Amino acid sequence: MTTKSIQPGEQVVLNKKTEALDIKEIDTEPIIAWIDDMFYFDHTPLEDVMRSLSRWYGVDIRYADDDPNVKKIVYSGKIRMYTHPEDILRKFEKTGGVKFELTDNTIIISKRQ
Repeated sequence: MTTKSIQPGEQVVLNKKTEALDIKEIDTEPIIAWIDDMFYFDHTPLEDVMRSLSRWYGVDIRYADDDPNVKKIVYSGKIRMYTHPEDILRKFEKTGGVKFELTDNTIIISKRQ
């Protein structure tokens, strides 16, 4: 059995076909952003962004429109986690495309007219 060492900024991945351990460099910022109480999004679809906010704030997510493209809108950036969800939603609204309404512990997302 071969021993491999990894350095900061590297990750070990098991290749299931060959059962070999491959070492690759990774961007650690998205992984450790929570340490600084930050959400980190890098070309992240709205659906995944909302899943993160739902888990963190304990809110439900509902899409008012049936347009599947709304869920695919991508966001990039860092946002403080402990900000009230309403503040975060207003920042997302400034990017255009969608609007958010926080009602009774549910975020309702609709396409901006």
